Amino acid sequence: MLYFRYFAHCQSSESSLISAIVMGDWSDFLERCDLGTTSWREVLVSVVTYAPNDQFGTLCAILGDRLKERKGSKQAALICYICAGDLNKVVECWMESRETDAGSKVKFAGFISISKVH
Repeated sequence: MLYFRYFAHCQSSESSLISAIVMGDWSDFLERCDLGTTSWREVLVSVVTYAPNDQFGTLCAILGDRLKERKGSKQAALICYICAGDLNKVVECWMESRETDAGSKVKFAGFISISKVH
């Protein structure tokens, strides 16, 4: 089809997004999108709006993983993990973002231990 050739030829961030919407290849889009020039919020909104429901959690987690690797983007990754419904990654990311407070891991670990008993 014509749009296959068009998307193969164009390499802008807008054409990548349109390609993901038309072709449904969200994983590839999330792995390749330039988060330095594209706002992660715009990417997340695109996933929320256009991605299939059965892929939503996985796609949000992919975006969260990419953001977690970037310096200063832990809070953004945390939001993506919350959207993904991945509680393990939410807790992991939250704990990593609190590493500057020396006692927070111990306090949080104690809270988890207490909550498991009750």
